Amino acid sequence: SVWTEEEKYQFKTAIFREHKDMSKVSKAMNKPVTECMTYYLESFKQSDEYQTLKSVMRKYAGNFCKGILSVPVFCDGCGKGGKLIVCDICESHYHLSCTSPPL
Repeated sequence: SVWTEEEKYQFKTAIFREHKDMSKVSKAMNKPVTECMTYYLESFKQSDEYQTLKSVMRKYAGNFCKGILSVPVFCDGCGKGGKLIVCDICESHYHLSCTSPPL
């Protein structure tokens, strides 16, 4: 879909504020995660703002690795960590095998 200038500005603000957490960006934009990801990959990533975001995220990642920031994410089904997917509807995190029905 075509995004208005206001939506582009809202996306830029949300992507920085939410540290590229697309489920939170999606919620802030009131758009599906897939639409936000498409805009991010096809348009935003080509912009100057992307380079700024990249630098901010490198600093954030460095602090995360140093233990300054910690945001553990666990499966809402079994309570364990690992490779998780995020539900587009409820923003819960799951292992593929913990979804109902399993994916």
